[in-house]
Amino acid sequence: MVNRGCVYANDVMVRAAERRFLEGRSCREIASEMENGISEAHLCRLTNLALTVFRRIHEKHREAITDHLGPWILQIDGTVDGEYEMVVAVRDAISGFLLYGRMCHSESVDELVPLLEEIRIRYGTPAATLSDLRATLLAALDKVFPGVPRFLCGFHFLRDEGKDLLEDRHTSLSKILRTLGTRAALKSALVGLPPIDPLLVGELEYG
Repeated sequence: MVNRGCVYANDVMVRAAERRFLEGRSCREIASEMENGISEAHLCRLTNLALTVFRRIHEKHREAITDHLGPWILQIDGTVDGEYEMVVAVRDAISGFLLYGRMCHSESVDELVPLLEEIRIRYGTPAATLSDLRATLLAALDKVFPGVPRFLCGFHFLRDEGKDLLEDRHTSLSKILRTLGTRAALKSALVGLPPIDPLLVGELEYG
């Protein structure tokens, strides 16, 4: 239950990691809700340790994952994590299973090609790929998986198109709202709304 050198049992680590990484809660919120005296900094370290544990479990069962994967669609996307780093994640778009993730300095071709080559070594060539419209990402996919059918993410496509078509109107609306002082009222209304289930958000986002 309690690993050597640890103060809290493994179930505390798992419960906190679920709240942080699945529910999107902050370390401060989780620490205050745990009611076991854990500090925000310690909870952050503990949940980061959970990621290490889960990664080791994932690596241990990599062959089994590959055997059960079958035909799969490579879905890749990146998100900023800190001031200089990015987390690039690859998952199977059919099952939704996360296959691989890596910290990158940028989404350049030089950074993405080794990541995709690692995916090819681990899981073989996908039946298709799914990504946003980023030119460097498309170039890296062409280099590592030439000839593989490529699909573009509808969410990213509509977001980019919407920005091109509506950016001027959105900027004007933002200026009007700031002038009228509606931000405080909107925040108050938001606080009064019921909590949003992150699983529901995921279901809506991915259909």
